[in-house]
Amino acid sequence: MNTQDSKDSTGSVDVSKKIGQKKFQVGKGSETFARTVKALTEYVGQEYGHEMRLLISQGRETTYINPQLPEKATEEQKMMWNKDYYEYIKDRREYRKNKGRVFAIVLGLCDETMKNRIESLSQYDKMEKDLDVVDLLREIKSIAFESSEK
Repeated sequence: MNTQDSKDSTGSVDVSKKIGQKKFQVGKGSETFARTVKALTEYVGQEYGHEMRLLISQGRETTYINPQLPEKATEEQKMMWNKDYYEYIKDRREYRKNKGRVFAIVLGLCDETMKNRIESLSQYDKMEKDLDVVDLLREIKSIAFESSEK
């Protein structure tokens, strides 16, 4: 993460300084949703990398393949496997940590009404536990457009 970020009194990065006053709002539909997602995509891409950018822009999760140690591995192959396995664990851990940050950022971009609606959904606890950014954005979009179409 960029160490130049402005932090508030709790030590949290003030995302609104990075993406402006864009918010996910009930009843605003396409008026604000697309602009907020675009700004969020750019911010997340700059701060957390391409994988998080794709998570927001395309709803695409990154999967990591557990490296397999050959059955009759030589010492050199074992050393390479150890290195690959370490990288695999490190990358998965970093991805999950970044997903947690992005989940919090997305939720933080909701106005109070939207946040209350999202948190009252029956599947919210599972979304939060799984850090399911894709479902969170899907539900935000649904609520924003549902209200604006009535």
